[in-house]
Amino acid sequence: MNAAPFTVEMIFVFLLTLCLLHQYGNWRKQHWLVTTAVFVSWYFSFLIVFILPLDVSGTFYRKCLYEAKSNINNLKGDLGSNPSTNGSIKNSNKTSPSSNCEEPWSYLPEHVLPDLWRVVYWSSQILSWLILPIMQSYSYAGDFTVRGKIKTALYENALWYGSYLIIFGILLVYVIVKPDIHLDGANLKILGITASNTWGLLLLVFLMGYGLVEVPRTTWNTARLELQMAHAYFKISKLSVEKEEADEQFSEVVEEVHRASEAIRYRHPLRKYLEVIIKKFPEESGFNRGTDDYVDYEDYLKETGSKITETHTEKSLVKLHKRGIIVTHTSRRTHCQWNMQLEKVFELEDLSRNAGSSDRHYKSSLKGPSTGIRPVLEWYWRVWLCPWLLRITAILLFLLSVTLVWSEVTFFNVQPVLSIFAQMIRSASKGYYYFYVEVISCIIISYMCVCVYYTVFRMRFFNYYYFAPKHQTDPNSLLFSGLLLCRLTYALCLNFLAVIHLDGHVTREAEPVETSFTIFMGHMDVLSLISKGVNMYYPMCVVLVCLTTYFSLGTRCLNCLGFQTFIIEDDLSAEYVSEGKDIARRERRKREMLTEDGSRKETWSERAESAKRKLSTRKSDREGGRLSNRDLANSSTNLTASDGKYARYSRFDPESDRVELLSTADYDINSSESSYGGASSYGISSSSRAPKNIFDDL
Repeated sequence: MNAAPFTVEMIFVFLLTLCLLHQYGNWRKQHWLVTTAVFVSWYFSFLIVFILPLDVSGTFYRKCLYEAKSNINNLKGDLGSNPSTNGSIKNSNKTSPSSNCEEPWSYLPEHVLPDLWRVVYWSSQILSWLILPIMQSYSYAGDFTVRGKIKTALYENALWYGSYLIIFGILLVYVIVKPDIHLDGANLKILGITASNTWGLLLLVFLMGYGLVEVPRTTWNTARLELQMAHAYFKISKLSVEKEEADEQFSEVVEEVHRASEAIRYRHPLRKYLEVIIKKFPEESGFNRGTDDYVDYEDYLKETGSKITETHTEKSLVKLHKRGIIVTHTSRRTHCQWNMQLEKVFELEDLSRNAGSSDRHYKSSLKGPSTGIRPVLEWYWRVWLCPWLLRITAILLFLLSVTLVWSEVTFFNVQPVLSIFAQMIRSASKGYYYFYVEVISCIIISYMCVCVYYTVFRMRFFNYYYFAPKHQTDPNSLLFSGLLLCRLTYALCLNFLAVIHLDGHVTREAEPVETSFTIFMGHMDVLSLISKGVNMYYPMCVVLVCLTTYFSLGTRCLNCLGFQTFIIEDDLSAEYVSEGKDIARRERRKREMLTEDGSRKETWSERAESAKRKLSTRKSDREGGRLSNRDLANSSTNLTASDGKYARYSRFDPESDRVELLSTADYDINSSESSYGGASSYGISSSSRAPKNIFDDL
């Protein structure tokens, strides 16, 4: 037994989950219960994927022991009828069944994995079917009390729970009416697991089919610079519209809150609820936080001599609170995505310019100039090496996708074995190469998870479910992703075991040796329609989903319905690309102007500091009797005369012994004092010049 691989994988999954949650969520601002629930759901889902290969290698070892023991028993039966072979029987008794079977390097005691699957499965099911849906509604509830939020969450989930109960009730009635099925606790548990995994399998085929095509294609297109730039311009154009809509909705809600703040004065019974709403908005929204009119509500009525029409109630403030939560997060997320997409566009434009450079030094407009070997290495990496690595990776992923689709279509055929993955793992297990069994299993199930989770993290349901990096994913979307992963992972694992022929109902063996995962989950024998129909032949539909994704039929349908999607040959997409290019050009010009203004201010401040240091030196000389105030003023002008346009914007004040920086409002170049020979020709105002002192020359 070696627990080191098991421990290392648990730690690795813990760190991986922590990094992903930090990338998408914001644990500083969201509630700690949301962070904990999402972390547990993600951690358990990822843990199953990495621990299941250990279960596969252990299963082949137990299968070897079972076959060795069966061979010895058969040998005893054959030799027992022949008295002359008693010596062979004694030798067979001395032979241990495990002597011919090599124990895996990561083998765990038999009770460890069943206990782990039991804890992980039921925790995930409780999270996905009870806790996470309620927390979703709770996070966006506009009520001002915990009781009100819980009540709203239960009411919103009552419809979903009702549909689940109806489906489960129909299946339960089917089991009760069927005479050959004995309903007990074990069958009832399997019935619940069957309903959950069937729901997951129905969704799994669509998500995995989309990812099997889109993951290799996206990797390949990443190496196509022109296509990436066109897509980036398209997204910039769409984001500009989304940003304007988000700002407009934000302004409408802010205005509505302002009107409510004017109507609901201090000591109004509803004022405490309004303060909760105001705290959800940023500081620059213009609210008087807690100091709005501090006029007593009753005194205000007496002073005005009229009654205020009550247009706001607690129910209306609850709706306003919910809208405020949604629009503030949508506005913040949209602006963050806008800035990220602009940086990506600028980076792609820099890459396009550097691809045609002959000096092979990478120059970035977003960063300062760099010297040495670093820009040379960066040029070779970005322009030459990285595109080739992406193309090679895309080809390997394409081969994996084709192999997986073939295995999904043929895994139910046992004689001969047509599943390529089943052949690979069976060949490795015959030579007791358990490490290779685990590596192959990990690659297969990891790629299946990448295809499924890629779709989960990329799909978008308007503003209800929207995954955004840089800590911009709202709690509702995080909880929804945890719910999906918990429901999809177990169906994915059962499908993986069927593909590699470690499911007894696929191999149809008399006494199969199965994984601890399958033993715990049980077989779907209670409902033959699902066990022999849906679970066996429904995964073949992945071919249809892959073809639909390859020809972009879903994207074209959305485009026909009015949803703007990126299609290369579409005229509307070309217009969006052209508009995005103009937007990127304007935004780059703005940033360059801001950068120039900043550097100009920095240069002018440095020159002013230099002038102050030189004037302080001359001041010490003046105290020694070598310079007069007029000479000191002339020298201050000469210090800035070399700066061209900055020469007329400085002034020396003899009383304070310092240089003053003048703006265009302080100095008029067309005034009468700007004539040559006057005091203004040196940048000194006659009204502010100190009177002549007869002791200045001493």
